[in-house]
Amino acid sequence: MALIKCNECGQMVSDKASNCPQCGAPINTQIVNNTEELTHTPKLKIIIEKGFILRNTTLEIKSENNIIGEYPFRSEFEVEIPVYPKIELTFYGYKIKLALNTNENYTCKINASFLLSYELSNDEGKIIKSDKTNFFVSLISFFIPIIGLIYYFVSKENSPLKAKSALNAALIGFILSFIHILKVIFTE
Repeated sequence: MALIKCNECGQMVSDKASNCPQCGAPINTQIVNNTEELTHTPKLKIIIEKGFILRNTTLEIKSENNIIGEYPFRSEFEVEIPVYPKIELTFYGYKIKLALNTNENYTCKINASFLLSYELSNDEGKIIKSDKTNFFVSLISFFIPIIGLIYYFVSKENSPLKAKSALNAALIGFILSFIHILKVIFTE
C-alpha cells in the first residue's frame, strides 16, 4: 500500500481506496503488474466502528517512528495496510501499540463509542490482544486519585486505554480536590 494525494482536496489517501475519505472524490490508481505478490502480502485490517466522534479526527499509523499513513475520518472507517513488526495507532490522543508477526494477517477492531476499546485478532478469529477504557476504574481513580496514578504507571504498557482513562479521572479528581481545598482556605 502506498499513499497518494487526492486530486480534489490534496489529502494523503491509500492507493487502495476507491474514494477519498475526506472529500469523497474518486481515487485514480495505477494498475499493478504483479497482483499475485500483493494478494499474498500479510495485511492488517483496521476497522473503526460505532463512532462517538463529534468532530473530524485523524488516525495516524506509525512503524518504528516512521509514518505509514494518516487517515482523516469522522465516523465508521476501514483501512488495510501491510503488516509491520511494530505498529502504533494514534487518534484522539490515545495510542495503541501492536507487536505483530509479519507472516500473518490481522484485524484490529476499534470501538470508538463512549468507552473506547480495541481487539486484535488473527485470521482464525483468535483474539491476540484487547484493551478498553473502564468506567469502574475511572470512577475509583476519580474519588481516590492516588489509586488512579498508581494504576496508570503499573498498567500503561499492557492496557494503555484503561491506564489513560484512570490517569484522566485521577487528574480531574486531584484538580477538583485542590479547588475544594482552596475554597475552604479562602472562605474561612
